[in-house]
Amino acid sequence: PVVSGAKHASIYVEGDIIHLYYTDAATSAGIWHATAALADAVPAFGTATQVLTLPAGSNMFGNTFVVKDGTTYRMMVEHKATGTGRWQQGWASASNPAGPWAIEVNTLQSLWPEANRQGSGGAWLTQENGKWVLWFHSSWNWNGLLPSDIYRATAPVLGADNWTLTDNGQPVITRRAAHEVDQVADVELIRAPDGAAYAFWTGMHNRGAQFVGAISCARLLPTMLRWDGARWAPAEEPDEPGYSIV
Repeated sequence: PVVSGAKHASIYVEGDIIHLYYTDAATSAGIWHATAALADAVPAFGTATQVLTLPAGSNMFGNTFVVKDGTTYRMMVEHKATGTGRWQQGWASASNPAGPWAIEVNTLQSLWPEANRQGSGGAWLTQENGKWVLWFHSSWNWNGLLPSDIYRATAPVLGADNWTLTDNGQPVITRRAAHEVDQVADVELIRAPDGAAYAFWTGMHNRGAQFVGAISCARLLPTMLRWDGARWAPAEEPDEPGYSIV
């Protein structure tokens, strides 16, 4: 690995610099940052520094996602609540991608799909048609982790607890395959050189000693659709005609 002992890694690229963010494997008690040159065939990351500490009431960091919002850098950060054991997401901000970062909003309750799903994680942010689009996963409350599905929400601005769930609050990607018994999570979006857009996500069967998992992929279409386990079907109430997914 390019960085030893790192997990829940994400990157943000600005100019010719790759900014790497991750939690340490031992405690997950901090977000660390290191940089490498984009031109390197194999990125060689320099010395890492801790740029964010756990917010009050949390005992572990998870996934992060960094974007530039005007002159402010914003990080959607996932952390585990000590009291409930559930994963939740909040906002952190900085004036420089290297930090230091500070928590703005501890818990984004607008990302809770329902009373039985008071948590979220695995953010992937895009900006489309004048609004921000967030893809994320949310789990049932009974154990704080599983089972999980993937949802989508929109917001006009970042840095606030102001998300509106799309698709009438229903998941856009659900658990259907045998290896997705316990979760579908950590969605990522890409656009191929030919212009086609794809979603990748993790499916995990957490029963038994095998911890069987797989990565699934589905091609997206240029309108807001929901994945029903076999096909991309029209959403019940699209935000607007022709809404682009990525």
